[in-house]
Amino acid sequence: MPWSGGVYTKANNATGGWAGDAGLGIGIEAGRHDTQDNDFTTGITSCLNKDGSNAATGNLNIGNFKLTSLGSATARTDAITAAQVQDSTVMWGGTSGGSANTQTLTLTPALTAYAAGQTFRFVAGFTNTGATTLNVNGLGAKNIYDPTTKTTLIAGEIMTGAIYSVTYDGTQFLLTNTISRGSYSADATAQNRVMLFKSRGTTAGTNTIVQNGDQLGGIWFYGANGTGFDPAAAIIGSSDGVPGASADMPGALLFFTSSDGSATLTERGRINSSGQLLMGRTTAITTTEVIAAGSASGQQYVSVDGGTSGTAGGGALVARNGGTTIVAIGGYSAIIGGTYDATPLLFFNAAPRVRGIVAGAGTWPMKWNTTTFAWTYDTSKRSAKENIRPSKYGLEEVLQLNPCQFNYHASEQSREDVGFIADEVFGVIPELAPCDADGEPAGVSYDRLTAVLCKAIQQLNTKVEALEARIAELEA
Repeated sequence: MPWSGGVYTKANNATGGWAGDAGLGIGIEAGRHDTQDNDFTTGITSCLNKDGSNAATGNLNIGNFKLTSLGSATARTDAITAAQVQDSTVMWGGTSGGSANTQTLTLTPALTAYAAGQTFRFVAGFTNTGATTLNVNGLGAKNIYDPTTKTTLIAGEIMTGAIYSVTYDGTQFLLTNTISRGSYSADATAQNRVMLFKSRGTTAGTNTIVQNGDQLGGIWFYGANGTGFDPAAAIIGSSDGVPGASADMPGALLFFTSSDGSATLTERGRINSSGQLLMGRTTAITTTEVIAAGSASGQQYVSVDGGTSGTAGGGALVARNGGTTIVAIGGYSAIIGGTYDATPLLFFNAAPRVRGIVAGAGTWPMKWNTTTFAWTYDTSKRSAKENIRPSKYGLEEVLQLNPCQFNYHASEQSREDVGFIADEVFGVIPELAPCDADGEPAGVSYDRLTAVLCKAIQQLNTKVEALEARIAELEA
């Protein structure tokens, strides 16, 4: 009698078994039944007992059926359930113990040895303050390394309450759920890239050309609001012009933030396909703008804020030609250097030329003060003056002045002119010859000369009146 567990002998099979023997009056005989009973014993012994008292001696074939009601494994030699796989409980370490830089995990079933390729996940029970180790089930502390640099962690790479994943590489643990990537190659090419793609096609793999203004990909930043998450900022890559069929993809980077009291992202600036930096606007006014800021309305500022102590402190706006400063405006020490000095300074590398000034009538003459470096205008009201007294300059000094004709150097636009020489005037009437920053006479205040000429005329008039009186006496 064949059976999947073996072949069993049935000596009375020809008579119809025990019932047939009874019908023929044949009694139970050892020769007919002992062998069969022994075969039963052998077959039963080959079966697995439900209480687990009989161990298998080979692989079990369950014919594509399932093992059901299986208990969770508690030892490494136990079979695991689908639930343990789905829940990752066998590799889940829970909240790490130990201390900030010497953290521990306890796995169930207990790990008995480290092996390359093992991956464990856990909730950090501490924030690390430097190089950190991990000890799993007391098998020994192993360094946790950054997967890119293969160096020990720095402070704050593991944060309390965050979930981390580590993989054992045979020597130490690598913190695998980080964004950092590294490359090792003797070239200037970026080997590590995060690539975001955009196609106008509606199914995966289709290559339909994008259009001007399409957002190609971005990074969004969200913050918890107590019940969910709201966007706070974003950096988005966009097409910036009409793309061509190939090798023609003008692009821009767009920068967004949400204002206080809002969770709506608003574009604040962009770098367009021409390399122009635009702040507060989306288009440039001219193609020559490098930095363009502000809108057509509203108050706009460009602020440069520097330190208020030390050497060369303060802020300045500087225009350079190569490494040479052409013009600068800002704090004195920020431009010239030296001890902090907030005095406003307008600096020109060469004699400045101002275009756009036209001839016209005016009532306030402008002056340049070489001491305060400020543009001023003269005031003549009594309340603005003190120590008022008659001028000591008059006819005698006027007679010492040397009116002359001259030509300016070519660098000063050569032309025929009349006037005085500042150096000579300074020796006669210093008040009429203002000096430059080096203390050298540099100009003549022709308007102030009027007061001296008036005094000279008054003195001449006195002389004329005296002569007229003398002549009148003689004629009498």
